[in-house]
Amino acid sequence: MPMETDYDRATELVHEIGAQIINEQTSQDDAWDSLAVTAIIAGNSVQISGYSYEDGKKPRPGRIGSGALADKFEELCKAMQKPDGDRWKTALVKIRRDTGKITIDYEYADPLRWKVGPSNLATLPETMRPA
Repeated sequence: MPMETDYDRATELVHEIGAQIINEQTSQDDAWDSLAVTAIIAGNSVQISGYSYEDGKKPRPGRIGSGALADKFEELCKAMQKPDGDRWKTALVKIRRDTGKITIDYEYADPLRWKVGPSNLATLPETMRPA
C-alpha cells in the first residue's frame, strides 16, 4: 500500500533541520555568512557533509552531521515519499544567515549529484554556495 506524503510533518522537519544545522555549525565556527549541507540517503545510512561560506572567501568544510541530524533527514525523506513509493536520494540545504532563508533542493534520480569528491572538489562547493 503506497504511503501518503505528510506535508505538515515535512514542513516541520525542514525547519527543525535548518535550526539544527545552524546550531551545529555555530557551536563549532561562528564565522559564516551562509551554509550548504548535503544529505545522501542510501539504504539505512545517511551521509551528511557541508560547507560554510564567508563573502569573498573560499568555501570551508562545515562541521555538521550529528546522528540526530541524520535521523531528521531520514524522517524527512520518509515524510516526503511519493504515493508511488519514490523517495529522494539526496538533498541540498542552503541557508543564508542574514535573511534566515532556508531552501532545500531534492534529487530523486542521482544520489551523487551533490557529492563532493576529487573530480569536483575545485568546483562543486562553490556551485552549492547559497545566493
